[in-house]
Amino acid sequence: AAGYFEQAEQLYMSAINEQAFPDFRKRFGEIDLHEQPVEIAKLAVLMTLRRHAQDPELRAQDLLIITGRGKHSVAGIAKILPAVRSLVLEELQLELVDQNNPGCVKVSAGSIAQARDRLLGLRTLT
Repeated sequence: AAGYFEQAEQLYMSAINEQAFPDFRKRFGEIDLHEQPVEIAKLAVLMTLRRHAQDPELRAQDLLIITGRGKHSVAGIAKILPAVRSLVLEELQLELVDQNNPGCVKVSAGSIAQARDRLLGLRTLT
């Protein structure tokens, strides 16, 4: 879904404020994308990565992205996890931290810091 990032971000935050979408921000350095449509989940990841890149305190820690395993998806096939992995690894070329939970993705703080200018320069959605 191509479009202007800032407009999409404003609309999404308005929808969260109006409680049309659940707030994905759970704890410091962690977002939860359960029950989000794939495109909304990708927008949430991009918004969060940009915030991490801007904030020195956030930039110092890894970002945990909870996607779920797909248990509640049609036929139990995960949709959010592969979309987020593709966005983070292939499109944004960030590094993941090894972990044992198959329903999560953890993005390396170091790779977010290295990609700071690129993340802050995003103008369109992928």
